[in-house]
Amino acid sequence: MFYASFISAREVPLPVYKSGLEVLAVYIHAARRNALNVVLYRPGSESVNNVFFDDLADVLERTSTYSCPVVVLGDINIHLDTADDPDTVKFLSLIHSYGLVQHVSSPTHKAGHLLDVFLTRFDCPVNAVLIEPPTLSDHSFITVTVDL
Repeated sequence: MFYASFISAREVPLPVYKSGLEVLAVYIHAARRNALNVVLYRPGSESVNNVFFDDLADVLERTSTYSCPVVVLGDINIHLDTADDPDTVKFLSLIHSYGLVQHVSSPTHKAGHLLDVFLTRFDCPVNAVLIEPPTLSDHSFITVTVDL
């Protein structure tokens, strides 16, 4: 007996954000499993401000309604390795308020800062996070193993 494994995906429509935050959300269904994957990019040329945090809160609010595993990843261009930075504190507080955990904990940029995120809900097991030094890009290649 042969079972075909099909993957279907559909983009989740999101508004254009005033802060310049770029977002792509894709709902994936495969083998009776569902997941929502959200990719973020905040241009480093833009200053971090309350509009960015409002936009990010909107994304997180919209994704919080999904009952499947949610993965949020991308380059937010905030120095998350600087624990006392007000933007870092505000970012971490915001993601925690939506039940999300940041799994990247070491530098991801050639200048030595942690700028990239891989977020899941508290109840989504992450088995491994591998961060390779930057080679082709100024950012590291990040591989994450998640049990969905």
